[in-house]
Parts: sequence; structure tokens; C-alpha cells
Amino acid sequence: MIEDARRRQRRHRLGGSALIAGALVVAGGLVGVAGGGGRPVAHPGAGGRQARPAAGLREHAQTAITRPAGVDRLGLLAPGVGWVDDGQATYLTRNGGRDWSRVKAIGAGAELASASSSGPGQVIFALADGAQSQHSCGQNCASETTAAVGSSTSQRGQVVLTNDAGRSWSSDPFPTRAVPAAISFPTAQDGFAIAYRPTAHRDPRPSLYATRDGARTWSRVSVPPFQGSLSFANARDGLGGAFTLGGGMVDSGAIYRTSDGGRSWVRTPLCRPASVYACEAPYLFASGRGVVAVVAHYEQAGAGSVEVYTTRNYGVSWHRHILPHTPALSNQPTYIPFSAPNPEDLFAWVSPYLYTSTDGGAAWSRHAATSLVVPGVPGSEGELAFANASYGWYGIGPVFDYTTDGGRHWTSMNGR
Repeated sequence: MIEDARRRQRRHRLGGSALIAGALVVAGGLVGVAGGGGRPVAHPGAGGRQARPAAGLREHAQTAITRPAGVDRLGLLAPGVGWVDDGQATYLTRNGGRDWSRVKAIGAGAELASASSSGPGQVIFALADGAQSQHSCGQNCASETTAAVGSSTSQRGQVVLTNDAGRSWSSDPFPTRAVPAAISFPTAQDGFAIAYRPTAHRDPRPSLYATRDGARTWSRVSVPPFQGSLSFANARDGLGGAFTLGGGMVDSGAIYRTSDGGRSWVRTPLCRPASVYACEAPYLFASGRGVVAVVAHYEQAGAGSVEVYTTRNYGVSWHRHILPHTPALSNQPTYIPFSAPNPEDLFAWVSPYLYTSTDGGAAWSRHAATSLVVPGVPGSEGELAFANASYGWYGIGPVFDYTTDGGRHWTSMNGR
């Protein structure tokens, strides 16, 4: 699952719901957090490995060093405040990229699996420490990786978090040698994680874990009927699923909902059949409103569309919106970078256009963004994150740009 997440769920799709939805205290003020909501992804870490604490949490020093060499994964927490993983290390900035601090709590050999946030100053990373997974994902992803699902006996999970906007970090091992692949924190204390246990375990299936004390302790809740992403609105209501390589084509695009804290799950009507539809990571907000981006493929060559489904009742019912001009695309993407900082402001990157909605998907506009296109690289490989209706980041490899006007104009963050 960890390596699968790297190739699939990092497409924002970081989000979802994947990927970050909370707030961050900057310069003494409270600013909103937005980003990819708990989308799982894995990357090798860098820097000296920190010894594990004998008990409880241990603080790690934070020192400003260099800047990311490129963009492999990113998350935007507030305008000008966010983090970037360049495939070797993870960095945090509070001033629009002028200065960066490396998250040294993510040690050498660690894989960044997922990120979440729920309150002032809080950012949480789920990590997998140790050797690469050796559990095969089956024929549907054999060409991509042989480490798509599960965890090897040498892998261990870890949760690294900050409650003071990255000035200090603490860490705690994940229980029972399980490796978290997706996390979602609807509050500072309540969190959920899909985690994988060693392949040698008597029951290596992915399990849902919950914490009620801010990631200090976890308990196993259930064995969910899906792989992929998580997004919880509160301690009871959540969405899970989305396309994964390890899930194959049978149920890989399904989205499920829960109203009892993950003890039981009900499949939603989204992405049926999976051979036609691929759901991106879901977003679910405290109000009960939610968003899922969907790529639809049909048998006819060039036939398909990019669609967005919205809910106002925690996923019980959904409304369909089709992005204009995307049906019958000659170069239909397999998935799309997508960001929903709130239920109203939605962003979808369908290269070479950025689609935007300011009314929850009812109406869409698009802006040509040719500066974001990397020759020879599919646009779906990129990372997209918005903090609000105006401020956003896009990155892939050497391209790292920001916008302050909702994507109409982009400016390079790395001077390219």
C-alpha cells in the first residue's frame, strides 16, 4: 500500500481527502489550513535517524537549512505556509518559500505516507520506517511496483506531529508494528488511520485504527472493505476509499461512508462500475458537505469526462457535476490533481487548464496555465493545493509555482 500510495494517492488529491484540513498559528495569529486531505503517499526520508523514545513522546529540534530540490509531494496549510517533500526530505515554510526548515523528525529511511491537520499549529505526518514492503499487489500493478500492499516484517509505523506550527516535533511509534498508509484528524484529539500489518501476521489485511488522545495511543476499530484514502468530518462520520493499484479493477474506485466511527461501512453509489470510473480521494467537512473528483472512461476511444460529486449529508446522497469541455478528451487523464480547501472553492488541474468553482461545483470556469506544463510529463503527475479561493501551489519536479488570484496567473517559487 505504501508504494501504491506513492504512485496513486499523491495526485491530490494530498489529497483528499487526502490531505490537510485545519488551521495553523503563524506569527501569533490563527490562519486556516487547506490542502490535500489525508491522501497516502510514500517517499524516502533524509537526515539523521532519531532514536525512538523509551516511552511517550520526544521532542526534535528544528533547524533552518536549505530548500527543497524539487517537488515530489506538497501540502498547503495557509497562504504562504506549507510543506514540500522532494523525495529526499520534507521541508516547511511559513513565508511563501523565502525560508525553509527541514522536518528533521522524519529520519533517514522513513517513508512519508500521509498528512493531516485539524487545529491551530497542528500538522501530523504518518510514516513507515524500515525496509521497502515486499507484498505483491497482483497483476494489475505488477508493472508499477511489487510493493503496493502491506508491509514487510522489517517495517514499522510512526506518527510525527507538531502543535506549534513546526517549531518543535514529537513522535510516537504506531501500535502492533502496523504501518499507517492514510490518516485523517477531524479534531486535535480524534484521528483515524488505515494501517497495514506485516505480511507474516495472521491477519495482514488493512485495518482501521482510531486515536482519542492526539495520536498517543491507538486502537483497532475494524477491517474496512476498501483501500485508499480517509476523510472524517468528526469522530463518527467519514468517507474512505478511492482508486488504488492494489485494489485492482474490481472495487478499486469505490467510496464508502461510515456514521459510527468506522465500525461499519456502507458503499456509496460513486464509481460504479470500477472499470469505467476512478474516484479520487474524498474530502468531507465538519458541516457534512463533501467532494469527490471522478475520472470517467468509456469504451469508445476518446470518450470520457472529468466529474465532481458533492454531498450535503455526509455522503448519504450525491449530486453530479461535469466539468465543461472535458467530455471526449483526446488525451483523457487517468486521474487528476484536485484540491478542495472548503466545500465552495474547488480546483481541478486537467492539463493545460485549471478548472475552478466558487459555488461548490455548480458552475465552473477554466484558465490556461501553460507555465505549469512540463514537456513529456503528464499533467496528472502534479501536486495541487489551495488554501482558499485565491492562494494555491502547484508542483512537479522542477516546477514549483504559486498563485494569488485563483489560478489565473502563476509565479515561480524556485526562480526557474
